[in-house]
Amino acid sequence: MLLARGMESEPFDLIPPHAAFAKAVEIAGGQTAMARICECSQGNIWQHLNRRSLLPAHFVLKVEAATGVSRHDLRPDIYPRDPASSAVATPAPCAAEGDALISSRQSVATPLGTPVP
Repeated sequence: MLLARGMESEPFDLIPPHAAFAKAVEIAGGQTAMARICECSQGNIWQHLNRRSLLPAHFVLKVEAATGVSRHDLRPDIYPRDPASSAVATPAPCAAEGDALISSRQSVATPLGTPVP
């Protein structure tokens, strides 16, 4: 995570993804070096930098491995810092909820009038 100067223990607001990518390009040694890392053209890197677009997902892990800039900073929409904030993460039901669900299903009758086992 990128921290404010003089505040090594307290992170400031997260930097925008385009700023994180610009920092990664600087660490890599420039646009041409980043293009080698991403296996694309220097022009492609220039476009992402100057249009302030999000780094394509297929480049994120390569850039992180080569520069040390966190995937969370490069693409927070794909790699959120808090797993609970991810729309994909859902809590597992507890045993009590599962038991209640089973018992409620047992009392439901089918359209033919026979109870569900």
